[in-house]
Amino acid sequence: MARPVQPPGRPRRILPAAIPRDARACRRRPAGRSRPPTNRVIAGPRPDASHDHLRRGDRGRGLRVVPRATRERQDDCPAPWREPGRHYLECTVIIRALADAARHLDVPLDGYQVKATPWALTLSPAGRAVSLVPLELTGADGKATPIRQAVPKVTRTVNVAPQLACDTGVYAIGMARPPAAGSDRYDWAAPGARDIECHAAWTQMARDWAASLAEPDDGVQALLAWLDSGRLGLADVMPEADADRRALAIGNVAIYAQGDPGPLHLRPSAVAFWQAHVNAAKSHHRGPCSSCGRESALVDTFPTGVPKRLVPGAGQATVALTSANFATSSRDLKITQLANARICAACALGGVAALTALADDRNHSWTGDDARTVWWLRSGAAPSIFSLLDAPPPAEDVRRIFDQVRAGAPLDGLASLDDEYYALTFSGRGPRLIVRSWVDTTLGEAALSLAAYFDDSAVARIGQPERQWQPLWKIAKSAGTRRTKSGTVLEEAPHGAHDALLRAALTGSSPAQGLLACATARSRAEIGLAADEPHAWRDREHARACLVRLILNRSPQWKGRPPVPGPTLDPDNHDPAYLCGRLFAEYEGLQRSALGSDVNATITDRVYGKAMVSPLMVYPSLDRLGKAHLRKLRTSGKEGAAAAIDRRVTSLVASIGPIPAALDVSGQARWMLGYYQQRAASAARAHAAKEAKEASAAAGLPPEPGDTTEQQITSPTQTRNQP
Repeated sequence: MARPVQPPGRPRRILPAAIPRDARACRRRPAGRSRPPTNRVIAGPRPDASHDHLRRGDRGRGLRVVPRATRERQDDCPAPWREPGRHYLECTVIIRALADAARHLDVPLDGYQVKATPWALTLSPAGRAVSLVPLELTGADGKATPIRQAVPKVTRTVNVAPQLACDTGVYAIGMARPPAAGSDRYDWAAPGARDIECHAAWTQMARDWAASLAEPDDGVQALLAWLDSGRLGLADVMPEADADRRALAIGNVAIYAQGDPGPLHLRPSAVAFWQAHVNAAKSHHRGPCSSCGRESALVDTFPTGVPKRLVPGAGQATVALTSANFATSSRDLKITQLANARICAACALGGVAALTALADDRNHSWTGDDARTVWWLRSGAAPSIFSLLDAPPPAEDVRRIFDQVRAGAPLDGLASLDDEYYALTFSGRGPRLIVRSWVDTTLGEAALSLAAYFDDSAVARIGQPERQWQPLWKIAKSAGTRRTKSGTVLEEAPHGAHDALLRAALTGSSPAQGLLACATARSRAEIGLAADEPHAWRDREHARACLVRLILNRSPQWKGRPPVPGPTLDPDNHDPAYLCGRLFAEYEGLQRSALGSDVNATITDRVYGKAMVSPLMVYPSLDRLGKAHLRKLRTSGKEGAAAAIDRRVTSLVASIGPIPAALDVSGQARWMLGYYQQRAASAARAHAAKEAKEASAAAGLPPEPGDTTEQQITSPTQTRNQP
C-alpha cells in the first residue's frame, strides 16, 4: 500500500507508541503510568531525583530542594514568621535568607551602591570652589582607574531623580548634557531646560538635608553657600580639555569640604537623610513583613535592583527581585506591585545588597549557561570546599578533605556542618528575576552530596593517575561542540548541562540521560583531534569520561544492570560493552607496537566510531589485523611483548563471549570508559616498566623481561604519518 503524501503546510504530528491515541486525544495519562512529582525532596546526600531532566519547560520554574529534616522542622512551626525563613513562601524565604546574609557580607549601606566616582569638588568654608580634580588610583602598570566608593543609589528612567550630595555633573554642578560624540565643541555652561530641572531638584534635596539637621554642619553650610552664590569659582577649576568636560558631565562628582578627608554624602546625617528619603518614596503603609514578621513600613516596590551584568538574560539596567506591574500578574484584578508579597524596607534593601555582593564574588558564585548560582552560609563562614568544583586537587587531597567531612569535623576549622547552607540559581527575563532553583539544607548534607559527586565522577587520567577530575565547567563543555573561529577556540556546552551538573554536585540529583548521547557523540566526532591537538583531546576526553561515569552511577537501578566501572581499570567487570572497549584499546596498542609511526591511518582513525556503536561489525577486521601485527612483533624480536598482548587479547575475547552486534547509548558510554581506562592502565604499566628499567640500570643489574608495548604516552592517532 502506498504511503500517503503529507500535504504541504501541515506539519505531521507523530504520537509515541507508548501512549494510546485516545489517551493523548483526551489529554489524560494512560493507566499504570505514574505522574512525576512536582517537587523534589532531598533526604540525604544521595537522593533519588529520577525526574530531574534537562527540559526546556523547566526554565523559569521555581524549584526548591528541602531535606526531610528541614521539612519536619517547618511542619512543627505554628506560624509562618514565628521562625523566620522556615515556611513555604518561596519569595519571602529567599529574601529573608538574603537579608540575614547581608549582616555578614561586605555590602554597602542601605540605599547605597558602590560605583566609580571619578571626580572630586572641594569647597571652601566661604562657599567657593577650590579644586575639581580626578579621583584616580594608579596601578603597577601605570594605568589610572577611577576610585570606587559607596554613593546614593537611584533607578532613573524618564523622571528626574537626584542623588544626595553626589551626582553627575549635570545634576550636581549644573552642566549642560554633552551632545553626541563627533559633534561640535561642547559648551558646558549652556544647560537646557531638562538640565536646569535636574540641577534644581538636586539643589532642593541639599536644602532639605540642611533643614533636617538638628545642629549646623560646616560642610553642608559651605555647600549651600556655594549654591546660593551661583557656583562661585566653578569656571576657574573647570577642566580645559573638551573630553574631560564631557566625562565630568556624565560621571559622579563627590563633594568635599576643605580640610575634611571624607565626602559629604557619607556623613552620618547624610546617610540617615537618604535612607529616610528612600523609605518615604517606596513605603506608603505599615504592616507585618511576610519575610521577617516585624511590624514596619512596607515597600510598594523594591527600592533598588540587581545590576544587569550579574543577571544572565536581563533586559534592563537593574533587575527587580519581585513585582507585579499589571493586575493579572498577581492573580487579582485589583492588586499590583508588592501587595501580595509584603516586604519591609530593611528586608528589601538587605536582600538586594546581599544578592548583588554574592553574585559579584567569584568565591560565592558560579556562572552557567544562561543562569547564575550563588551560595552562602547562615553564619557567614566561607569554607573552601566548594572551590574544589572549579579547581579539583589530586585525589589524595580530595579524599582527605571528605574523610574529615564524614568524620564530622568543622570545615577549615570554622564552618560547623550543622550550619544552614543556601544556594540560589537565577536568571533574568526583561526587568524581572527568575528563580531557577532554591536549595535550603545544612552544610553537612551539602558537603556529603559534594563528596558523592567526586566519588561518582572520579576517573584516573591517562598518564596522571593522581588527577581524577576536571573542573565542572570543563566537564559541561566536553559534551558540546568545539570549533575554531578566527584563530579562537570556541567550546559550547549543551543547553542546561552546567546547571544540571552543579545541581548534581550540590543536591545529589542525576543529570539528564541525554548528556550521555552528547558525550559519546562528541567522543566519536573528535577522535581526529587526538593527532592535531593531543593536549586538548586529553583534557576533553578525560572530562567526558568523568561525565559518563557520573551519569552511569546515578542512572536508575534495575535487575541485571551492568556494573559501573571504578575510577581505574576494573578487571572484575565482565560487562560485554566495557570489555569491547578494552579490547579495542589493546588492538590499538598492538598496532602501535608493531608499526610505530609508519602508519597512514590507524585503526582508531578508521573504525573508532563504528567499534563504539557496532562492535561486531569491526571485530573480524580487527582480529585479522591483530594476527598480522603479532607476527610482525615476533619476527622483529619482540616475542615477550607479542606473548603478553596475545594473552590479554585472548582473555578479553573469552570473557566477552558473543560480540555485541549493536550497543545502545548506555552501552556506548561503558565502551568508552573501557577504552579510556585500558589506555590509562597501559600507560601506567609502561611508566612502571620504564622506572624499573632505569632502577636496574642504576644498580648495574640486567633489565627484567616484560611487556613494553607502550614505551610512551601517545594519543590514539598521534602515530599516523602527517601529509
